[in-house]
Amino acid sequence: MTLTERQKELDQRYPQWQADTLYQRFCECEKLFGSCNFILQRTGCYSYARTKEIVDTLAANLYLQGVRKGTIAALLCENCSEFVFITFALAKLGAVIVPLNIKLKASELEQAINSLDACVLISPGMPQDGSMHSILTGRDLVISDKGTHELLVWERVKDNRYRYTGQLSGFLTKKPDDLQIPDAKIQADDLAVIFYTNGTTSSPKGVMLSHDNLLRSAYGNVYNRGFQEKRIIMIPIPLFHVYGFIEGLLSVLFVGGSIILQRRYDITETLRLMETFRAQDILAVPQIMMDLFEKDRYASYDLSPLVSCYCSASHCPDEVWNKIRDCLHIKDVITGYGLTESSGAAMQTAPGDCLDILESKVGKILQGGCAGDNRYKGNLIECRIVNPHTGKISPPGQPGELQCRGYTITRGYYKNPASAADKFTDDGWLRTGDIGSFDKDGYFTFQGRMNDTYKYNGENVLTYYIEEIIGRMDHIKNVAVIGLPDRRHGEIGAACVEVDDSAVSKESILDYCKKHLASFQLPSYIIFMKHDDWPVTNTGKIKKNILKQQILTTLNA
Repeated sequence: MTLTERQKELDQRYPQWQADTLYQRFCECEKLFGSCNFILQRTGCYSYARTKEIVDTLAANLYLQGVRKGTIAALLCENCSEFVFITFALAKLGAVIVPLNIKLKASELEQAINSLDACVLISPGMPQDGSMHSILTGRDLVISDKGTHELLVWERVKDNRYRYTGQLSGFLTKKPDDLQIPDAKIQADDLAVIFYTNGTTSSPKGVMLSHDNLLRSAYGNVYNRGFQEKRIIMIPIPLFHVYGFIEGLLSVLFVGGSIILQRRYDITETLRLMETFRAQDILAVPQIMMDLFEKDRYASYDLSPLVSCYCSASHCPDEVWNKIRDCLHIKDVITGYGLTESSGAAMQTAPGDCLDILESKVGKILQGGCAGDNRYKGNLIECRIVNPHTGKISPPGQPGELQCRGYTITRGYYKNPASAADKFTDDGWLRTGDIGSFDKDGYFTFQGRMNDTYKYNGENVLTYYIEEIIGRMDHIKNVAVIGLPDRRHGEIGAACVEVDDSAVSKESILDYCKKHLASFQLPSYIIFMKHDDWPVTNTGKIKKNILKQQILTTLNA
């Protein structure tokens, strides 16, 4: 079926938008696809019907623990079935789930948990070894790489202290007799999830998203990509991030699809699972696709059912786009642009877009199908480009700050009204802090962060542009450009590069740059990086603030 035909089927299935909660959408899907697989994983698979039984049992037990509408519940959990059970059980009760990054250090977890005043905490550990208490006492939290630690339920008592109340496995299996949970009158506009941003350039903030924010965004993804019924998606990226949570977990609820989960990313296990469960789609960041192609790993597995790929979250080298189509024979390949504040994707390319678009654009404003609005030309949001110096709307083709408003935009930051006041205009536009422009066809070109520039002899230098140019050079796997203080020029550029050929030299990179960049854009330093040297977020984005400190420390040593 063509994309148009698949979208027509979706229009027939969803002629108008139904404002649901996450639990309601799950239940509607379960009514239609109860016997179909929902969760696929090495340790066991779950149908929609079986998942609902477990979710309802867990919700009843959490209710007995005092979880109610509005309860803040923090979750520290790897990609597994338990994450899914907890998500929908909390949604049923109207509680607010806060998925925390499992890669955070103990001190960072302590700070996040304390700032939340979470009433319930679900985390790995065993009560007898004090693993969870270590967060509260400053000792290191040990989480098994194999995910063998039992998930535990903790109840907040006072002063950010938590009391162990039981192993989650017990909450999943025995439903209290004759317990009737009163109707909490949960609405689609109620707060559902708080996602903490990755904090690549600043401290993380808790982004508040409603049930409707999340589900409209998920449907926009489904509609733009033309999901067929029972789509099977490999999700090697974290569910505690909006990308995996919305474009993966929530999106399949509109078509009775399946999600393939692995506790922690490992490319060999990813490929095994894709082969075993016949994955039709994969959500990836560029590094995952590069791992897949390294040493032709993909060739050892039967990936013939794979027909779609969504690769986003950071810059993808041109050669990777070519390999996705040439080696995997995938036609429906997309990328996108989004923020936690926009409930994931705000823009996507279209399946079947040419390589030139994939290599240079991040998509058009996400169309919404029935979830869209005529005020936004059928899209989920509207966008404008604003001159950051004058505050005036930039004409088409002229770069400026991207600003957005609409159905999927956050209401603000948890317990941080100052940040919300700074990020939103008086008339409700989200200031993304990203620089770019729309072309005549509506495609957005991302040109970097407003604070990701430096001045060389008074000339503004966009680091993203230099990264794009260097990234086109053969054998460049990854590149990041940062500005460094300099007494003579004000600031100078340093290009950090990872290569896959030892023959690539600093001189060859500079020669390439001289052919494609103005003199003031030429980096003063070329610094070679190894794969494990990059400071990255859980989605593979480079933490430039940390990278800059590392480079300055090295240069000043």
